[in-house]
Amino acid sequence: MENESNYLFLDLIEIGLVRKKIFQKLSSFSDISNLGKTCSQIDFIINNDKIKKTFMCYEDKQIVEIKIKDHNDSSVYELDDVEFEKYNNSSGKLDELKVFFGERICLKSCINFYIDDVVDDFEKRERLLFVEKLVEELNFNHQIRNETKILNFMIDSFDNHDIILHTLSHICHKNIKRIEVPDSIFTASNDKYDGLNFNIFENLSQFNEFVIYATPSIEIYKRLLDNKNIIDKILENLSKKENSTIILENLYHYHNKIIPYVLFFNEISKKYNIKIKCNVNFNCNGLFLRRCKNCLYETCTFFPIRELVTSIKFENGTSHNLFSIMQNWQNFTNLETLELAISDINIKECIQNNGSSVQFLSLKNCSTLKRVKFDLRSSFKENDVLKIQEVHSNLIILMVMMPSTIEVLELLNIPDLNNILSLILNIHMENLKVLIMNRVSFKDLTFLNNLKNLECYISNDNWIIEVPSTIKLLGIGHKNNKSKDDQLSINNKIINTYSNNFSKCLKSMNDQFIFFNESKYWDIYKKLLYNI
Repeated sequence: MENESNYLFLDLIEIGLVRKKIFQKLSSFSDISNLGKTCSQIDFIINNDKIKKTFMCYEDKQIVEIKIKDHNDSSVYELDDVEFEKYNNSSGKLDELKVFFGERICLKSCINFYIDDVVDDFEKRERLLFVEKLVEELNFNHQIRNETKILNFMIDSFDNHDIILHTLSHICHKNIKRIEVPDSIFTASNDKYDGLNFNIFENLSQFNEFVIYATPSIEIYKRLLDNKNIIDKILENLSKKENSTIILENLYHYHNKIIPYVLFFNEISKKYNIKIKCNVNFNCNGLFLRRCKNCLYETCTFFPIRELVTSIKFENGTSHNLFSIMQNWQNFTNLETLELAISDINIKECIQNNGSSVQFLSLKNCSTLKRVKFDLRSSFKENDVLKIQEVHSNLIILMVMMPSTIEVLELLNIPDLNNILSLILNIHMENLKVLIMNRVSFKDLTFLNNLKNLECYISNDNWIIEVPSTIKLLGIGHKNNKSKDDQLSINNKIINTYSNNFSKCLKSMNDQFIFFNESKYWDIYKKLLYNI
């Protein structure tokens, strides 16, 4: 009887009108993908059918203010004296998303919790009840949040940062992989950790990445030393997770205690066989625009921890220090991601002024480098040929420097992209699979055809360019046009053009488009879109 039912369903789904009605009842491509997984014949039918759906990108952000009721003027509070007030209607937004008939894409697959705590202290016996109430208010297990991968916590107060640790010990979630916290959760007075459940991550089955946002000042470092036994116990529990990793984030080159700070965590991590990664920043804007001694080749701040550095972000700088900084990069052989943002700097002149060559800056030995981002801002007027040539020269130098291992490239603020640039790009980044563009323009609309291994192209601009047959996922953003008629015309042109290449189309209310063919890979494509 079961086989007869299966054959009957196959017969029905092969009827175009019936199939159309079935797909209309399914709200998302996730549902359609699951249907295709039930049977190879159904999967074949789905892949050859034209299907359109709507989608919504959203940021999951929740702000909770913890404050004292007006009638209380005590200095130590009980739970009845405390009230929780939610801002930005986060619960209402979640309920709206729950009934949205379409594909939901949460930015970064992340819940961002902002806790505004104005309570100085409360009775110790009430602390557990307070935490349980906070967990209830944060609403971790709302249906919309079932697939979330990242939890990010920020707290705005002078005290009680330890409540994040207490809160984590009460969370149960099957898909959370990463937790992001400020280092201040480790700097409270020792008695604030009384009663903390040190099996803090036991109800997070997929979790293995602990991100700590660093503020390595002298005062913070002293407090970490005071609480070393607490941190030791927490990291011991982390080590029970497979492939457990600590990521120290926001390590700026001008922090005065950066090396002891990193080595502190590294010592405990080694003890429990936890991998440690450092994401470092060279920010040479504002107060740090001067020639900085920490950027010189011989004295780079990060040299003592260079084997731990997996991510580098560099923003602006001057022609004096840019060469030294770029020269330093090749020493970070475990580098995985690199972001560079410069404005009105000629890299070629920097190299020549130092009597050197591009080859001297090569990152070919950085064999783990997979993702790079180049933001080449320049203040020029339209058709300023010399400035455009300077930007192109900068891009070429950066491409030549890169190892062949690059798989993801993001380009921002680059005008008049042409086929010469894409040919060079294909030579030096031959394994490039994902290309992300923002605020770019094209001189040659066949630019992508030279990228032989490209599989995904995402653009936040609505340029309509030729798409090679290697592309499996295409995302098109939008610009703010002067009239709705202009936008409607562009939308229709986008749909008509790319519907010839792809059978599946998603459109958002903000005039964003996603195109692809094989619905069985939608879950993979969706994970990729999370991280853009």
